[in-house]
Amino acid sequence: MRHEPPASSRGRYSLAQDIGPEDHEVPADIMMVPDAIPVHEPPSRGGNGPEYTVFGETYRVKDKPHGYREEGGASWYGKKFHGHLTANGETYDMFAMTGAHKTLPIPSYVRVTHLENDTSVVVRINDRGPFHEGRIIDLSYAAAARLGMLREGSAKVRVEAVVPDASATAVAQAPPAPTPTIRASMSAPPDDTPVLSANGTPAGYWQAGAFTLNANAQALYDSLMRTAIRPVSIHALLRGEQRWHRVVVGPFGSRADGEAARQQLVASGLNPQWVVTR
Repeated sequence: MRHEPPASSRGRYSLAQDIGPEDHEVPADIMMVPDAIPVHEPPSRGGNGPEYTVFGETYRVKDKPHGYREEGGASWYGKKFHGHLTANGETYDMFAMTGAHKTLPIPSYVRVTHLENDTSVVVRINDRGPFHEGRIIDLSYAAAARLGMLREGSAKVRVEAVVPDASATAVAQAPPAPTPTIRASMSAPPDDTPVLSANGTPAGYWQAGAFTLNANAQALYDSLMRTAIRPVSIHALLRGEQRWHRVVVGPFGSRADGEAARQQLVASGLNPQWVVTR
């Protein structure tokens, strides 16, 4: 069975019907895909104008996203574009928290609020579109799922630019870290966070998120890798017959480093949990 959007949410560049993933292709944790974490990034080489023309209409790209706020229609795009290049040369992943906008600089970050159910998500703009009248943003499948607009295919939304704090600076993305299987227990960290054991060796990690689907863990990993939060890795954990994928930060060389990482994760809207190796 496929998740079929109605005709109102057809593809951006033609009238050919777009489709969603089949049921077995949808990550079980789709509603847990975290918001994109806003960081300062240099403008992409691709997709930033200063102007371009689609279907005979010319669009001028904004210099900055600051102050942008607009209400209008949102749609989502799925399998038709999954795995293809976005306007800035990245690969479109319908299970990541991204979006397409006609004029915001790429990349930008926006908060999208579904005006009927007051649900909101933060997505990273890395593509152009939608090129249909009345639509102001195209969302990934994951973003649309979290907003509760998959069945209808479109929704009335408010889109607001989210400008990162000056301290949130993007860094060069490193290749994915290895994913060793570890045994671990979780406990609430005491006031003096035990980032070091008695003999001075690292004692654990801050868990930023845990997912049964590796794709969702990878989405959070990629988002953290665009920040200055380090070091980030994915650890696999077998709990009974269920395999979990933990996105963790650490280990740390000092308590100060551990506390700094915790504060950065909290500032990014995450709820870090202390994971102790054993």
